[in-house]
Amino acid sequence: MLYNKCMKKIKSKIEVLIKSLPKSPGVYLMKSDDGKVIYVGKAVNLSNRVRSYFNRELTEIKTVRLVEKIEDIEWMVTETELEALMLETTLIKKYRPKYNILMKDDKNYVYIKITDEMYPRVLVVRSVQKGKDSYFGPYTNGLTVKKVLRSLNRIFPFYTYQNKSGVAPMNSVAGAELFVKRSQTAWGDVSNEDVYKKMIDDLKKFLRGNSSGVVKLFKGTMERASEEKNYEQAAILRDRIRDIDQITEGQRVVSTKKDNIDVIGLFGEAKKWIVSLIVVRSGKMIDVKNVEVSGSKDNDKKEVLARFVIDYYERSQDIPKVVYLSEELEQKDLLLEYVTKTIGQKIKFVFPQKGDKKKMVGLAEKNAKMEYLRKKSIISFARNEGLGIVDLLSHLHKLDWDEYRFDEVGDVFRIEGYDISNLGDTGVVGALVVWELVSQKSKVKSQKGKKKKTKEDNKKEEIKKWKGKFNKSLYKRFEIKTTVGQDDFGAMKEVFERRFANEKKSKKNWVYPNLILVDGGKGQLGVVLRVLKDLDIEVPVISLAKREEEIWVGRKSEDIGYEYEMLEIDKSELSNLLMQNIRNEVHRFAVSYQRIVRKKGVRKSILDQVEGLGPKTKKKLLKEFGSVKGIVEAGKEKVSEYVGKKLTTEIFKLL
Repeated sequence: MLYNKCMKKIKSKIEVLIKSLPKSPGVYLMKSDDGKVIYVGKAVNLSNRVRSYFNRELTEIKTVRLVEKIEDIEWMVTETELEALMLETTLIKKYRPKYNILMKDDKNYVYIKITDEMYPRVLVVRSVQKGKDSYFGPYTNGLTVKKVLRSLNRIFPFYTYQNKSGVAPMNSVAGAELFVKRSQTAWGDVSNEDVYKKMIDDLKKFLRGNSSGVVKLFKGTMERASEEKNYEQAAILRDRIRDIDQITEGQRVVSTKKDNIDVIGLFGEAKKWIVSLIVVRSGKMIDVKNVEVSGSKDNDKKEVLARFVIDYYERSQDIPKVVYLSEELEQKDLLLEYVTKTIGQKIKFVFPQKGDKKKMVGLAEKNAKMEYLRKKSIISFARNEGLGIVDLLSHLHKLDWDEYRFDEVGDVFRIEGYDISNLGDTGVVGALVVWELVSQKSKVKSQKGKKKKTKEDNKKEEIKKWKGKFNKSLYKRFEIKTTVGQDDFGAMKEVFERRFANEKKSKKNWVYPNLILVDGGKGQLGVVLRVLKDLDIEVPVISLAKREEEIWVGRKSEDIGYEYEMLEIDKSELSNLLMQNIRNEVHRFAVSYQRIVRKKGVRKSILDQVEGLGPKTKKKLLKEFGSVKGIVEAGKEKVSEYVGKKLTTEIFKLL
């Protein structure tokens, strides 16, 4: 039984720890054999909660897998369960344990920041700082936010540049030029501090979903300009009204009341979930945010939803009065108390059962399902149908760099993905995966009723169909042998030297790739470019950073050494999805090989360093005591019964 399998994991150390647990509220941390925190939980009674993992029959696969890996338990006592929940949330963010529910890509959230200055600036930032500045968000798509701000800047001529010197915008050359160009607006002369701040106040209302006041202001000013026969100014204002209409056209009216609500639904399976959040302000749907949430297998919907609610509203700067949820939250009152205390204002969680509110929740669930299926199908298209590479080549063509122009593509377009993986200074490995877009000839089918075509006719109508796939027969693993420690340059150089040596031998019919993709950012790209230069290899390289999903290209320049360019490709575009898929595959392949190398290292063991201890005696010791740790726990006297006092002394010198 699964229960019996898990019970075997309860070692003497765990039994002692369980007996030591207090009967008070607190947080417990479960750790694996490498000391890594794999689960963080809270409890009203720590002793009862932790014991329940080991003294009952386990039926959930997720819990079984967790218990199998527990090697150590730590705990922290709190005064109340609410304090335990707060501490649990902090520790989950700190350790990001494998078996807890985690929000994915939290580093990719961005905010619109309006500074508290004489002439406030409007910026896109990745974190919220304490102070008097105003923040709007979080938003999940940085590129979209920047595009929207550029459009808004035509309506609201706000100041944007990052001024670290403390110089007021109007006292700078750039600021003066800006306001000379845009001084006459619907608000009046925005070079005047009071007028500028009135415009910023209206911008804040606009960002909260209230655009009616701005439209009314622009229409009134446009009419006055027409009456005064200032047709040029009236035309500008008319264009600005159109800009507003374009930005707000997706703001669907969902309530006749001017409600401020959030509606949350989710859909997913296994480790991947999509949470869809519909933002309703002043009775209008102004935004739909789809957030990918990751966790371990067999997660419960309510658990996913509860963790999202805590994480999202902790960082949100736009808090509604009411939140509609697709699932009834467990410990709803506790979560409500925690969120209210964290954000500093009252909020209400509602689980609608009927009527329009239920329909809104259904819409959020539908959005989540559609986004989930969309991502799944688009990744498939990007990888398997060649659409991702077409999109990528289009972006590279715009660079106008000869090194990244692919004017002629043969029957195979090959991308090689590389990754270096290490755990400390040992066990450094490299990995190579190959993705290929291959043309396949197929014939056009003849239609019924038409004359049967000859072989020659069919030959003329042969067309090319393209299929993309990973070619696992060309995958390669590299155990790094020539470098010591975390030397990325040395490790990458060794990988490329060994890889391209195979091309010369032609044993596996390896040829140069059309493109190289490396896991990393600008720095990693620079390492690869220098390695390729040393090896006299000319293949274009792209790097994809995992945290920020930034895409970099670079090339050798006679004037400045190396020049780099960041490609602005949204992470939802086909080309980015293809590269993410290749990057994830090579990372998976590298990590799986690193585990093999680590196991080899464990098998070699510190016992190999004991002079005079042969393989048979070593095997005998390990069979008797189970591991090196077991030998230490047995003590010198017991071990000497098997190998004698002299060898025992040598063994314990090293241990």
